[in-house]
Amino acid sequence: QVLNERTSQTTHMEESMAHEEHTENNDTTPQSTFNLTKLVGMRDLLGPRTRIGKRTVLIERPVKRRSPFIQNLALKQKLRKHRGCVNTIQWNDDGSRIITGSDDCMVNIWKGYGDYALQGTINTGHHRNIFSARFIPGTNDTKGVSCGMDGEVRMFDFTDSTPSAARTTELFSNRLMAYKIWFLPEDSNSFLTTHQDGVVRQFDLRQKNSRPFLQMLSARNKKVSVNCIAFCPLNPNLLVVGGGDIYAHLYDIRATSSVESPRTIVIDDAIQRYCPGTLEEKSESSRAVNDYYISGIDFNDQKEILINYTREDVYLFDGNTFTSDGISNVPKQRFVGRRNVQTFLKEVAFMGDSQYVVTGSDCGNVFIWNKDDAKICQVLKGDKRIVNGVSPHPHLPGVLATCGIDSEGKIFESTDENTFQSEKAHKVITENEEVDDDDYDEEPMDLIQLFQILAQLRRRQGANVPEGRTIPEDVINMLFGGQSEPDSSEPENHDESSEPSSQDEIQDEFQDEFQDENPDSEFPDQEESEARLEESNRLRSEANREFRENNYDTSLELYNTAIDILEISSLKLKPETQLEIEKTRTACLLNRAAVYLQQKKWDLALQDCNVVLVQDEFNLKGLYRRASAYYGSGKLEEALVDLEKAGNLNPEDSSVQKLLQTVRTKLEEKK
Repeated sequence: QVLNERTSQTTHMEESMAHEEHTENNDTTPQSTFNLTKLVGMRDLLGPRTRIGKRTVLIERPVKRRSPFIQNLALKQKLRKHRGCVNTIQWNDDGSRIITGSDDCMVNIWKGYGDYALQGTINTGHHRNIFSARFIPGTNDTKGVSCGMDGEVRMFDFTDSTPSAARTTELFSNRLMAYKIWFLPEDSNSFLTTHQDGVVRQFDLRQKNSRPFLQMLSARNKKVSVNCIAFCPLNPNLLVVGGGDIYAHLYDIRATSSVESPRTIVIDDAIQRYCPGTLEEKSESSRAVNDYYISGIDFNDQKEILINYTREDVYLFDGNTFTSDGISNVPKQRFVGRRNVQTFLKEVAFMGDSQYVVTGSDCGNVFIWNKDDAKICQVLKGDKRIVNGVSPHPHLPGVLATCGIDSEGKIFESTDENTFQSEKAHKVITENEEVDDDDYDEEPMDLIQLFQILAQLRRRQGANVPEGRTIPEDVINMLFGGQSEPDSSEPENHDESSEPSSQDEIQDEFQDEFQDENPDSEFPDQEESEARLEESNRLRSEANREFRENNYDTSLELYNTAIDILEISSLKLKPETQLEIEKTRTACLLNRAAVYLQQKKWDLALQDCNVVLVQDEFNLKGLYRRASAYYGSGKLEEALVDLEKAGNLNPEDSSVQKLLQTVRTKLEEKK
């Protein structure tokens, strides 16, 4: 029964996004509304009175039959727009919108229901991967904050404009990475951020300032990174913190310093610490100090704490437990089956009125357990490689958002059919258990790290490798062994597809998710990857010819295809093949950016250039083409920064110098 019908929304947020949504999706259909039939079908999960957006729904709960909704989850929609790994996906307070952030340094805003259509793209000003992005509460979703690998915390605001024209402000900058953002429960103007340097910082948006809030120290009294935080819903003064230590630390924030009298709190201020006793025993070894830490944490309204460990399992603790020595080492529950080795910010969350526990896995699946008995209720294919982010809907237990290494977020919704396949789930769990953690230590280095080292080597022109790094001679030869640079006269492409995929397409793509690998091959994906690489290069050459003949639409289609077929898992490839794939992808991206520049699609050109510059900040073509996009969109100051950097890299480049002079002249005219 609907008490308050959802009225037509005429807020500025809807008006400011209307044009961009139409242009991005060609969507001329009326705005969709919530499916009340589905909500009534979820009555035993939702509770007797549920507020969703501007509508309040009364739904009876005659029985507690929760598991069918978890076991009926299926992939509903892919959020396609980003050009890099999607590292964060979050709902707004009422679940009507979603925000995502990516390695492409962009933030995207989506509808939180119906077709989940793209509503706007924001160029945040970050110059490296975005790790966290959230809407600022009480701003009608026209303001938000983000942080990332560049160590910056930034705010965007399009209250008086569209998302693409959002004003961005740098609130904080640090040479070390910024990981997560969490707003204080009772203060929408204040939020906390976690950082690689072990400090939790508090920001006040009214004064645009920040202060150290908490300094994280390990049990051995050493600084460790702070990865994740969560507040207790029942008592907003309780904050649990996890990071580069085996202990989750529970704090009472009333003990923290005030702005007038700043004082960072340290490990001794924790009122309780939580860690399973078995892991405490492992920590006696030197390896455990480096390998076992907390990647994700959550706090529910029953004062229970979830802890997601790397190279270990997920544990549930009673947050009401306090011991004389301040350490609780007896968990209520342990959840096994998933793997968490290859990424350091893998989230965990309560779901379905805290009846379930959900997290991602290195095998590309989403795992959901029943909290009470720790039995697996659902295993969903959420990524081709690794699932990092999990975000249950704030009000609907049968809706889940996830993200990972793929360049798209994913939405799962409860259906009318049971989708849980216990035999396949058992197979996945068995395979995860059979993988030796040490195998990951032998994998090739992360591609972003590899390209960062490449950038350092380019700057040093063959000088000594940075201290602490050893790069094999064959890798150096491979990087500088006469490989031709991408032809700068060619463009690149951008997957604009944000239209909903059909259910058939979705199911077809994921139907082989549990395929067996060839145990006899050290690199089972190698042959297929080499074939795809050859085809991608062929398409790129064909696209280059079309571009030179000014056939921009045709060349764009070819570049798009060339990039799409390079969506290959790099976990089972030879290092030299990985490098060739990234080299070809970079060439296609830069060439596609050139197409967008010709078409005056400045934002799309920026996105492709950002992806390249995240991996190699000294890429001359990337800097020049991003500067051209900034110039075309009227952002002269940003263009000047890139052009000066490009000019220092190659003072003889006439194109760079010409545009640099033009930008300087226009800036002088504006004074």
